[in-house]
Amino acid sequence: MPSIPAISQPLGQDLSHLPYAYAPKNKASASARARLPLPASIGEVWRGGNFSYQDRVFAGFSAVTPGSYVPSYGLLGLRADWERINGSGLSASVFVTNLADKV
Repeated sequence: MPSIPAISQPLGQDLSHLPYAYAPKNKASASARARLPLPASIGEVWRGGNFSYQDRVFAGFSAVTPGSYVPSYGLLGLRADWERINGSGLSASVFVTNLADKV
């Protein structure tokens, strides 16, 4: 690998061997939504959920050490929507974005 000019090296260090910071190798998500079989006169009630996953990411600055990575994680979300409430133009939604309370 060619050497990097000293002017582009932060703190005079060659960091070209480090992984890209905060760039996961894999990231994915899936979601589903279903309408409940209720009479049209009360409106449409939907329920759904989603799951997203992200691989660990490098969060170090100048070296790869045991604490340099943020671990991989998955998040679960749920949602409910009531559209055209009782035939009106009103809608309401309730949602949770981190149901398992991942830190």
